[in-house]
Amino acid sequence: MGEKRKESFSILLKKTSKTYLKIKLYESSLWADQPGAEDGKYRVKVAGSWYSPRDIKYDFMTLHEVLALFRDGLLSLVDDTPKPQTKRINFPRGTRVRVPNGRTVDGVAVTDLGFVSPPCFLGADQQHYIMVNIAGRGRVPVLVNELEVV
Repeated sequence: MGEKRKESFSILLKKTSKTYLKIKLYESSLWADQPGAEDGKYRVKVAGSWYSPRDIKYDFMTLHEVLALFRDGLLSLVDDTPKPQTKRINFPRGTRVRVPNGRTVDGVAVTDLGFVSPPCFLGADQQHYIMVNIAGRGRVPVLVNELEVV
């Protein structure tokens, strides 16, 4: 059966119609007989379950602690942590570059040689990419800051 008490605040963090997180705050005065139920503190429900960072049944949090929880909830909806933006560099067509291919031999990163095919473009992750023609792999988008001009 659902909670009968009225929440003080309700926060909905929504990424898509199927990906969301609901945080509800209840004033501690609703549990006045419980230890730790002080003015200015809240009992928190996250995704339908009572949240307790200290693993106790009746846990109350300050608004500062709730804001930290809100921040963590936002980060949980994001696929990756924000990446630093790369610099946009325009290479002349045909510039020869060395590109890491993800393999290592004896702890040394292996690279492929290729030729750039401008212009640079901004990817969905807000990083700058450029197409590189690599023998056997074709045209491959590569982060600009991973290129080494040969």
